[in-house]
Amino acid sequence: HLPNSKWSEMTENIKTQLGGDFPDALPHDSSLNRKEIQRHYLQDCYRYFMLFPNQQKKQHPFQNDLLLFHYPLLAPFFKDKDTLLKVAYFCYKQKKWSQAADTYDFINQKYTLSQESLQIYGYILQKTGNHSAALLCYEKASLIQPDETWTMKRLGLCYLKTGQYAKALNAYSRLIHLLPDDNKVLQHYGECLILLGKYEKALEIFYKLEYLYPHKPS
Repeated sequence: HLPNSKWSEMTENIKTQLGGDFPDALPHDSSLNRKEIQRHYLQDCYRYFMLFPNQQKKQHPFQNDLLLFHYPLLAPFFKDKDTLLKVAYFCYKQKKWSQAADTYDFINQKYTLSQESLQIYGYILQKTGNHSAALLCYEKASLIQPDETWTMKRLGLCYLKTGQYAKALNAYSRLIHLLPDDNKVLQHYGECLILLGKYEKALEIFYKLEYLYPHKPS
């Protein structure tokens, strides 16, 4: 909202301070739509921290693995669910588990996550060692699609990791019917049986494992 004369004066002063080699900032054009304005502001913010001579004296949001929506100035750019999901998925693909978990948590507080997002969120929480929180995601995902074996496998494993052996046994009992010859399913099913004192049934499972996979250690 600055007058044209003031805008030009300010831009020239910035160019002078930085030795004349400074890209044009946000054009003083009211016809720009909101997305373009946001993009220009974010680009200008990036230029400021990368080019400003005294940048080391300030906290640099582009220097570390920080989530930009944690900054009050930048938070409005990440309001909508689709944009946040893109950020979360990017962190997930880059295997930045902590940042991905923070982003999905932020989205989960404001929106309803789809089955796929719940599966990814649960997997990320597993990677960070938070099996209890991962369980909640997998339980919600299994309500949407009860017989999804990918979810059931991880649900059973999280029950095992959190000491809920009866629930783990129930999950693997269901999986046995869907994947009767799956090596990992049989192993974890046998483990659950041992932990619950069902030794005879466990022996049957390990005999089956030995028969199906004679060269793999149980």
